[in-house]
Amino acid sequence: MSSELEKKNQALEQRVKLLEQAMRQSARIRQQFNDAQRELQASRGRYHALIQHAFDAILIIANNGEVSEANPTACALFDRSEQELNGLNIKQLIPSLQIEKFSANTDHRIHEYDGLRKDGEIVPLEVTASALDLEHDAFLSITARDISERKQADMLRQQIQHELEEMVAERNSELLKLNTAVEQASEILMVTTPDGTIEYINDAFERITGIAKQNALGKKPSILRSEYHEDAFFKKMWETISQGKSWEGRIINKRQDGSLFPALTSISPVFHGSSKEITSYVCISQDISEQEKMEKQMRQSQKMEAVGTLTSGIAHEFNNMLAGILGNLYLLKSRLVSDPKGCKQLATAEDLSQKAAQMIKQLLTFSHKDNAVMKPVNLSILLKESYKIASIAIPESTSLHGEFCPQQLMVQGDATQLQQILMNLLKNAHDACGKRGRVTVAVIPFTADASFRMKHPHINSTHFAHLQVRDNGCGIAKDDIARIFEPFFTTKKAGQGTGLGLSMIYGAIGQHDGVIEVDSAPGATSFDIYLPLIEKQEEAEMVAIEVVTGLHEKILHVDDDESIREITSEILASLNYSTVQAGDGEQAVALFLKNPDTFSLVILDVVMPKLGGVGAANLIRKQRPDIPLIFLTGYGEHEIDPDQLNMQTVVVLSKPFSVPDLSHAIQDLLSRA
Repeated sequence: MSSELEKKNQALEQRVKLLEQAMRQSARIRQQFNDAQRELQASRGRYHALIQHAFDAILIIANNGEVSEANPTACALFDRSEQELNGLNIKQLIPSLQIEKFSANTDHRIHEYDGLRKDGEIVPLEVTASALDLEHDAFLSITARDISERKQADMLRQQIQHELEEMVAERNSELLKLNTAVEQASEILMVTTPDGTIEYINDAFERITGIAKQNALGKKPSILRSEYHEDAFFKKMWETISQGKSWEGRIINKRQDGSLFPALTSISPVFHGSSKEITSYVCISQDISEQEKMEKQMRQSQKMEAVGTLTSGIAHEFNNMLAGILGNLYLLKSRLVSDPKGCKQLATAEDLSQKAAQMIKQLLTFSHKDNAVMKPVNLSILLKESYKIASIAIPESTSLHGEFCPQQLMVQGDATQLQQILMNLLKNAHDACGKRGRVTVAVIPFTADASFRMKHPHINSTHFAHLQVRDNGCGIAKDDIARIFEPFFTTKKAGQGTGLGLSMIYGAIGQHDGVIEVDSAPGATSFDIYLPLIEKQEEAEMVAIEVVTGLHEKILHVDDDESIREITSEILASLNYSTVQAGDGEQAVALFLKNPDTFSLVILDVVMPKLGGVGAANLIRKQRPDIPLIFLTGYGEHEIDPDQLNMQTVVVLSKPFSVPDLSHAIQDLLSRA
């Protein structure tokens, strides 16, 4: 029995041990549970603190889309309190968000959505979402970040980028235009290094100098240097630009073919930033050959104009003298009818005076103070007759050969001038030949081609009469050819020439709208004159006229030269007219106004002191609008234009006038009055 009891005690003790062991195990498990609970609580605290203090908005969304939890950042983002957010559907906050897309926990990318604030304002968001499994329930954790500032920054960046692209495009366009302008500029543009090595040149360089661009790059500008300038000239230039100053001046450069050309050049240094370090030089050079040629022509024109003015004044005085001489000769002839020998001598003097008058007419034509009498003439026949006369006057030591086209070459011209042109050219050719000379004259038709038109762009005609005078004389020096048409320029010895022959020819050719060319070398000189042809017309015939007399009409004669007044009044008296004389325009008006109805005609000199002929005529016409007028001028007929004066019954006569011409002019006006 004791053994059974003992067994029972042992079994009880065993159970007690097992119970104690189980209790200790239970205590350990409880302790572990409590530790786990505390750890979980701490973890939840850290999780809550993390969510509460996160910079991004965090929303915990249930599987039905309702917000179960939101951190303060989310409240601020959507402008709602936590209580207002709890229970709202995510569609009310982020309308485009599809929670089904994230529930499978397969999409972890960042998406952009528009968020909706309480006041309806739309906020751009950057959203990430991930699926959660909390307490056996499916939740969705959504993180949202306000990217308004970034969006604005992106928009600003895009705007700035767009503006920059536009600026770059505009700048490129400007650079393209600048490059095109530089390349197409008519001036040479050159850029060199500080030591003068050529880095850049435009197309004008090759066009003007004839040197290929590739052959000039890397070289010095001295490839254009001519022998015209001394070393000191270029030394001073380099001293100026190396001091940082600009240089401007005229340089005579040399082309590839060795010809020279003047260039207006400016050289400017280019500095590095705001420093004084010179990085390069920019040179702009303009070929001024044409400008200098035009300036030379202008100076020549001014000289011709000055000489023309002087010539005009001299011619005026000569015409007054010749008018007196011819008037006296006429009166003497009328009184010596019974003396044939005396009449012959007077006729010779009259003929010489007329030749002198023709010379004065040439002077006036040269000075453009007189109009040539332009009529249709057959140049071939006219010059053939002049050639016959010249062949008698030219000494036999000079051999003359003529070729005159048989067909009619009709030109609009002044016969006297055209004959004088040939006579002057033949005389010059004879003087240039000396002994055993040969002179050839040809008058042939000519048709202008493209090269002729390019050489003479001012011409309007195609068909010309071509007068050529060639000789085998000494020729004209190259330096003198440019001056041969200058008045008073001559290469002849003193007493052998006045230097007016070729200048008169030049002026006459200009009045005939023609062209003159000169080609000369020792042993061969050619003057080529081209006159435009006109349609065939009848040539004017020269008809001698006799004087006609008046019926004692009263004429007021006005001239400031007393001798002219006296001789003219005597001539008028011989023509059966009575005259009243006046020494100037004011005296003439005063005399006329005393008895205006007694005068039948008024003869006035154009240029007078106090009051000229035109001014006096206007005052006289105010009293008698129908009174006939004759103007006398020593400067040429075109000095007075009746149409511009608005005057009818007006005649203009050039001094010296012939008595028959004066008598017919008076009768013609009186018959129309």
